[in-house]
Amino acid sequence: DIELANHEPGVLGSAVLGGRATEMIDLAHYLPQAFPDWLHGQRQPLAQAGARDVLIVEQSTFLREMLAPVVKAAGFHPVCCANATEARAALQARPALRAIIVDVEHEASGGLAVIEAVRADRRHRGALILGLASVPHAGLMAAGLDAGLGDLIAKFDRHSLMAALRALASQDRDAA
Repeated sequence: DIELANHEPGVLGSAVLGGRATEMIDLAHYLPQAFPDWLHGQRQPLAQAGARDVLIVEQSTFLREMLAPVVKAAGFHPVCCANATEARAALQARPALRAIIVDVEHEASGGLAVIEAVRADRRHRGALILGLASVPHAGLMAAGLDAGLGDLIAKFDRHSLMAALRALASQDRDAA
């Protein structure tokens, strides 16, 4: 038996399965959020090779592993790097990236250098660049904008990140 919950969007209720209490999610709530066209037939692949790749440059393994499922849920393929050196290698190995999500507040990750490298490489100039910061502030935003940043998002604000990636996916569908 499922005990229905009537107060939380996206949750049907809870049930005991295999002796364990389990929350039952409502896929009909989440599918349109992740894929607005999910009910309207086949998703059209992008024509350009690598155009579904999103580069994640973040020194924290925990945050990389937290961000990758958000990128996948938005319909993209995450390519994770811990620093600017790994990011440069990933940039060279791919014909085009659709977006770059980069830590811009820690020097160790080399975020601003990655942004400049992306903007200097004509293959990736059209990529959306999203900066991540624990606490976004005007000074960091100004430095990021000077380097070519598209937007600055708090590291744990997955809703804003998902919204930006959904908007990008929507642009891709409109262009196809």
